[in-house]
Amino acid sequence: MLYLLQDYLQESAQQFPEKIAIKCGSSKLTYAELYRKTAQFAAYLKQKGVGRGDRVVVAFGNCIETAIAFWGTLQANAIVSIINPEQPTSKITYVLQDSGAKIVCINNLEIIAANPGCTSLDLNQFSSILNTFHPILPQRQCIDLDLASIIYTSGSTGEPKGVMMTHRNMLAACKSINSYLHNSSEDVIFCALPLSFDYGLYQMIMAISVGATLILEKNFLLPMLALKKIAQEKATAVPCVPSMINLFKEHLCFKKYDLSSVRYVTNTGAALNYKHIEYLRELFPTALIYSMYGVTECKRCTYLPPEEINSKPNSVGRAIPNTEIFVVDDSGNILGTNQVGQLVVRGSTVMQGYWNKPELSDEKLKLGFFPTEKLLYTGDCGYLDKEGYFYFKGRLDEIIKCRGIKVSPKEVEDIVLRLEGVREAALVSIESYKGENELVLFVVTTKKEKVTELFLREQCRQNLEKEKIPSFFYIIDSLPKNNNGKIDKIALLHRFLYAKPKTNHKN
Repeated sequence: MLYLLQDYLQESAQQFPEKIAIKCGSSKLTYAELYRKTAQFAAYLKQKGVGRGDRVVVAFGNCIETAIAFWGTLQANAIVSIINPEQPTSKITYVLQDSGAKIVCINNLEIIAANPGCTSLDLNQFSSILNTFHPILPQRQCIDLDLASIIYTSGSTGEPKGVMMTHRNMLAACKSINSYLHNSSEDVIFCALPLSFDYGLYQMIMAISVGATLILEKNFLLPMLALKKIAQEKATAVPCVPSMINLFKEHLCFKKYDLSSVRYVTNTGAALNYKHIEYLRELFPTALIYSMYGVTECKRCTYLPPEEINSKPNSVGRAIPNTEIFVVDDSGNILGTNQVGQLVVRGSTVMQGYWNKPELSDEKLKLGFFPTEKLLYTGDCGYLDKEGYFYFKGRLDEIIKCRGIKVSPKEVEDIVLRLEGVREAALVSIESYKGENELVLFVVTTKKEKVTELFLREQCRQNLEKEKIPSFFYIIDSLPKNNNGKIDKIALLHRFLYAKPKTNHKN
């Protein structure tokens, strides 16, 4: 019986010992090899005094060593955090200090020098450990209520927050998602998403849980190579974020690759729009398309069954299995059909809180229907239709108060994204010299279509209330993205304020 997350690996290693578990570049490991190496790393951790409740931070990026460190840390009864090695040094140092990590796996010498109290391993040292230690697992100590991982959010608006997830949380999320994606040992999951991003991390967990093969890519800088790899490996599952879909679309010679092996494509990180759906159908004509929505604090909230994508293209779906969702007003009262409010999630996937941040945890987790039960207040706003499907309207902290009304950036962006020739859009606000918020729309266009600022302004006038029409329109070459592929509006504002585009049209 499965009680802890690492039981997935042990079970798959017993059932599929000679099957390839992970491939990354020219490296690959069978399930038996992966299990052996995780036991070797766990033995090393035990010798270093790492045990139940201790933290291990892994910053190797997308590689096989990260997978070994993840599962090996769990085998040692410890708590694992995979973080992005390419984020600013200050954020990595913050995570190490905040987590109180005993071990950090990282190649950055600057980070190692700045944290002398933390034992560090670079890739060479890590490999040496695997060649030295016997694969003897430490005695099992944890139960499913113990923490398995602290997943640090990107922290684009401030300090990274450590989302505390127990073994029970992560097992529940994996079982739920597997149940509607119908993952099996026959699947080959292609993952170019960072393992530091929970969407990427769960691709690995789900693959291991069913004995599937994970094709791990180090990055997504070359979409053509990714498509070639999908075809060569006969991948059956391709998880995406919208920025990846846009990059795929730009490379029209994808048609020379046979992508018919792809059984399904998933999306999260940001809602799909009409164009994304069209692009995916063109790229993967035989694949099912799953539009999904989630937050790190509970992994996944909703999914849209592929058969509903035509009838409900603007919805991010219904609650995932074994989860409940509802929408509340500012006082916490449950709202009715089509009433906009904050999304609340109830279920066994809900986090335990933020590491070392009790006050912030109390803001997100509130008492539920039973004593000690906690509900997750996501901070996202939207509404439910009569069939219980959720329609995402935006983040509460992104809603802009302008000209006496509340403006959802997503509403404005969706209007513009429907226009021919528009590839990406982002609405932000700046404070005018009068102390009032002004709406600023940034747009990235395709190369084929000629889109002007005047055209954009006219389309907004035809489709939006006067108060929601942006004051300024800018056509730029690209929108900055964070490490998870989402549009980074903080970086966009910084670019706007300190290096303003040369052309604009005031409404």
